[in-house]
Amino acid sequence: MDVANLRLRRDAAVALASALRAKADSEEELLALVERGRVDAWDEVGRAIEAGLDAFSGVEALKADYEREKPGRLKLLIWRDLARLEEQHTGY
Repeated sequence: MDVANLRLRRDAAVALASALRAKADSEEELLALVERGRVDAWDEVGRAIEAGLDAFSGVEALKADYEREKPGRLKLLIWRDLARLEEQHTGY
């Protein structure tokens, strides 16, 4: 059973590599692939930001000083949470 799965994975990897090589020869295809990757990455970042903001929407939104502290929380989100997200996805 493991041998069959490994063959299937190998065949899929070979087919994918072949398809990517064919696209690499076309500047238009390559640019489309890069753009799709960029859009997907920003979608993922956006979802992470929304999740972080949603975490504040409960108890935090009920505090009297919520609006006054909002800029500080946004800076913290950018400096801490986005840096952590970048580190998770790039290793840096």
